[in-house]
Amino acid sequence: MFEREFKRIYDSLIAFGAPISAFTPQTFMEPGIVFQIGVVPRRIDFLTKIDGVDFIEAYEDKEEVELEGLTIPFLSKGHLIQNKESTGREKDQLDARQLKEHSGQ
Repeated sequence: MFEREFKRIYDSLIAFGAPISAFTPQTFMEPGIVFQIGVVPRRIDFLTKIDGVDFIEAYEDKEEVELEGLTIPFLSKGHLIQNKESTGREKDQLDARQLKEHSGQ
């Protein structure tokens, strides 16, 4: 269903110069893959599955932001809160509470 999007991600990473020789576009269709570029605090994490959130549902409910002529999709705040609440990590629980406070939930 999203083969075109996964190919675009793969091609973008190649253009960026990311070290992805062990990957194919199909790699991004496999649940549970984590790919990281850079180091903290300037690290980008690519996750093919997150806790508590269905991809199709999240994709349909995504939020989009225009930035320098590009439309960038983001996980909706509701799904971000849902993910944070489902991880079981203390920091994520705190993040979820703060997100709810700032969104009036």
